[in-house]
Amino acid sequence: MVGKYNILCVALFVCMAVFGFLACSSDTDDELRGRWQFSYCEYPAGGTFACDSAFYSFDRGVFKLQKLIPNGHGSYQTYGNYVLAGDSLILSIPRLPVGAVFCVPPFDWGRDGSKRFLVGEVSRRRLMLSCRDTVYHFRKF
Repeated sequence: MVGKYNILCVALFVCMAVFGFLACSSDTDDELRGRWQFSYCEYPAGGTFACDSAFYSFDRGVFKLQKLIPNGHGSYQTYGNYVLAGDSLILSIPRLPVGAVFCVPPFDWGRDGSKRFLVGEVSRRRLMLSCRDTVYHFRKF
């Protein structure tokens, strides 16, 4: 009886330690989760492009990219997957939507529907990503 009690105590302690560790962790995936409004990007040659009608939403490996249509006429949206690998964020869209609205700058998904970003900053309010020397700035929405 005492042996079963000891095993139960050890198992309970391990579970509490694991849950405590997970509750206190503040990794990049947790900070990335949520909806982000694209603000502007900085091009390597010095120019910028501002846009407040594009949104990226992240949640447990799935992301949504949404581009609002001017004058309140709806939106284009697509879904894909994301992977955080070290300081890289890899986004992939299995099928690019018809109309190619996401293939023009600043989105520039190209033909394969994937993009790799370097995570420069992620906090509760700001997200900064870079890809091919272009820096993308977002704010938490």
